[in-house]
Amino acid sequence: MRIADLAGDYALIVTGGTPNAIEATVIPGLPTAPGQHIYILVPTSTNTGPVTISVEGEPAVPIKSTFGTDLSANSILADVPQLLVWSVDHYALLTPAAVDADAILATVVAAKDDAEDARDAAVAAAAGVSLPSIVSGSAGKVLQVNAGETAHELVSVADVAARTFGLKALLSAADWADVRDATNVRDIASPLNARIAELAGTYPGCTIDATAWRGETVAEVDLFNGITAANIRLITGKLTLRKEMNQGVAGSGAFRRPSYLHWEMHGTVIKPLTAITGNVASPNDSEKSMVSSWLGQTTGTGAFNQKTVTVDNPAIFNVGARIAIEGLSADSTVAYNLSGNIDSSTLTINLSGSTLHTINGGHVYVQIDNEIILGAISTGGVMTVAQRGANGSTAASHTSGTPVYWSNSLVTTVMSVVGSVVTVSDAFPNHFTDAVIHVGAIGHKVSGEYLIDGEFDEGTGSPSAFYQCMGSVLSTGCTVSGRGVLRRAPFAGLFEYASAYNKISLDEVATIGRPSSNLGGGIWIFGQNLRTKVRCARLQNTVNACFIDDKSESAGLFGLERPNNQCSISIECATNLANGFGISGSRDSRIRFGFLSADVAGTINNNEGQRTSLLPDIRNNVVTIESDACGSGASGDVLNKDGNRVRRLSLSEFLTQVMLGSTNIPANGANDVNFSVPGSKVGAAVSVTPLFAPLGGIAVAYAYVVAPDSVKVGFTNSSGGDLAVAGNLLISVRNG
Repeated sequence: MRIADLAGDYALIVTGGTPNAIEATVIPGLPTAPGQHIYILVPTSTNTGPVTISVEGEPAVPIKSTFGTDLSANSILADVPQLLVWSVDHYALLTPAAVDADAILATVVAAKDDAEDARDAAVAAAAGVSLPSIVSGSAGKVLQVNAGETAHELVSVADVAARTFGLKALLSAADWADVRDATNVRDIASPLNARIAELAGTYPGCTIDATAWRGETVAEVDLFNGITAANIRLITGKLTLRKEMNQGVAGSGAFRRPSYLHWEMHGTVIKPLTAITGNVASPNDSEKSMVSSWLGQTTGTGAFNQKTVTVDNPAIFNVGARIAIEGLSADSTVAYNLSGNIDSSTLTINLSGSTLHTINGGHVYVQIDNEIILGAISTGGVMTVAQRGANGSTAASHTSGTPVYWSNSLVTTVMSVVGSVVTVSDAFPNHFTDAVIHVGAIGHKVSGEYLIDGEFDEGTGSPSAFYQCMGSVLSTGCTVSGRGVLRRAPFAGLFEYASAYNKISLDEVATIGRPSSNLGGGIWIFGQNLRTKVRCARLQNTVNACFIDDKSESAGLFGLERPNNQCSISIECATNLANGFGISGSRDSRIRFGFLSADVAGTINNNEGQRTSLLPDIRNNVVTIESDACGSGASGDVLNKDGNRVRRLSLSEFLTQVMLGSTNIPANGANDVNFSVPGSKVGAAVSVTPLFAPLGGIAVAYAYVVAPDSVKVGFTNSSGGDLAVAGNLLISVRNG
């Protein structure tokens, strides 16, 4: 019985080919959607194996069984109609004359094998998963990989979502009780340090709210001890932290900021431990700060003209950070000469040469021939050797008169860290083995309202085991903002050493330095800084206001002394200073004062005795003083040369209008009248223009500054009789 026609059926008419490679045409033509039709094929011969078919000259495609297997012999019989459908990339035979049982069985067995392989893989993977047990209190928690990436752990949904941790959640019950007990010393720095280190790895980007920690604490450890990178935000409140300065550890401080830390303070005060006495004056200790930034040091080995160094401690390196490799760059422009022969074991070396090229300090590398030597050099030119054959060089004999070159550190930037191999931005000028490498931090922040008080009293000299309130060595891309106050330090309020792209804003820097020794400055940008920018609202009671300098006799640090580039210091109001500003060893840098107090000197100088070397390309340094009460104010051997200049805007030309009251000018005589003109200075050029119509014969004979802020104007009368005049005068003053 016929039920219905097949919808959309097509006839495949054999036109040639072979039994196993059929050529055919299709009636009524190739369909646009071949998978939606049934095809009728009447073969002209019986197949002997797998079959292909080419329709309308198109590339041949297989004809397969409905199981997707190739056809066996006798599946297609001559003159026996066959039904086919299109299946992705082949025709499927719906009515084979012969069933290939072996092929079907093989397909089923292969599917079974695949399923068993998948089962075994799942069982093996499950065996490697360590899941925590479900216990009381597990409800509502989620599963995550632990900080060590060794197992899974359950954590609360709130912690994962908010990533804010209070002290109570972080500390043990006993430590939390100490925090809450107002009579307890409450030193929780050590347990908090441990949790900061843990959370920095487990919850990068989290916040630790430590505002519940109040009162005064003598911290036994640095809050960030042993941490090189902490992408966390630490909030402290009305807390006073006292801590010793880690004496004898170069580059150390009370609290050392690791990379990426954001320390937000709200009324926090940081002070030294009052029991510290004595004066740490070694040049290698110059980075001691109440709040410092310096990750540490390691050793490494590299080759000439290469950019990769194999290091002993790669964990302290971060991409983008600055590093300094000691004793690597010999400077032929900075030299002594040997005064006498030395052999390979000599440990006291006498030097001679120009004292203008000052190479001295407690930690200095020099190069003699091919040997690198580390030691301390006195101002008299005597080197006490600490290490012969440093940096993998060979100790050797050298003859009198041989040049002795200062060998400073190579400052470069980390580009990548792979295992123990660090790639940097600059090629090495020498081979080196086990050279000391100093590593800076990157991207840390300080914000909020805080006071860093060194409590220095020059009368007692105690405490003085530090140099500055806040300092950085080799830090990169770091910021300081908010209302920070730096006070009472023996050397510096802020000290930026060989840093790059730092932006620092302070509310006040006050009472800095040792006046009796003419030592110290409020703000120092020092030795190879690049684009460091400092702003300060108030600077007062400091020996010196600020410096942009390449080297100091009292602050050398492992060979970083070199010119600064494109740095700036902006101070809104600087008062009660012994001295003003200094630029020595800098290019394209700026100092700005909104107001600078009276009688302070400033220099732009290439010939100061403490510099590292003569720098003929000190250039384009500009000091702008918007308002001041200074005298001559500035000097220096490169002032007004090569773009180096001081702009005193208060000395620029200005105009003022004054009132001349009714004044009698005698006939054929002169009459002097004094006018108050604030800002006018003795020696200025003055001109006066009457703004009224003078009576016949009245004229201005002369005008000059008779005393600061006072202009004397002389009038003449050639009319032949006494005349009374009155009106406004326009006075132009050009201070020179």
